[in-house]
Amino acid sequence: MSTIDETREQIGTLSEEYFNIMDTVIDSYSSDLDAYVNMLTGRLEHVDDLTANDLSNHALELAALIYRVGSHVEKTGVLEDVSKLLKQEAYNNAYMTAQQNAEETKTKLTVAQLTAMAEEDSKYQSTMNSIYSRIYKQLKFKLDSALEILSTIKKVISQRMQDSMVSNMTENLGNYVDPNSFGGTYGN
Repeated sequence: MSTIDETREQIGTLSEEYFNIMDTVIDSYSSDLDAYVNMLTGRLEHVDDLTANDLSNHALELAALIYRVGSHVEKTGVLEDVSKLLKQEAYNNAYMTAQQNAEETKTKLTVAQLTAMAEEDSKYQSTMNSIYSRIYKQLKFKLDSALEILSTIKKVISQRMQDSMVSNMTENLGNYVDPNSFGGTYGN
């Protein structure tokens, strides 16, 4: 097996673990929203068949789901911040420890060597920070997309209300009686 194939296999194995963590967290925070958006997308393909009441109910449900996911987005942002602090702390501790060990053993280490050691010793914290960063971005994307769908539903409802008002006005205009048609003068 070539080095490229081995590297690709290693990336596949490591990324599978990475995705499993991401998917578990994302699903726990957004599975209700995902299911509702999937159902709603199918229904919105035939939006003309939906009543204004149907659309209003969908808008209310979607708004409630957006609210719940929004709080999870904020929680994930905090987790990302904490994981970033832990990553930096692990890196700094590893760097300082390597530097102290080098001084005690009278070994000369370059900045590049110290950096490499610190990065190696903080790779798990760095990975977790990267995972939480991607989780945050994915949840934020889902939230923004759901907000866009909600906005579209509101526009459809608004357009239907305007169409209904125009239709009512047109209907009422058909019943309009010109006051001058009674003969004589009006208002004198």
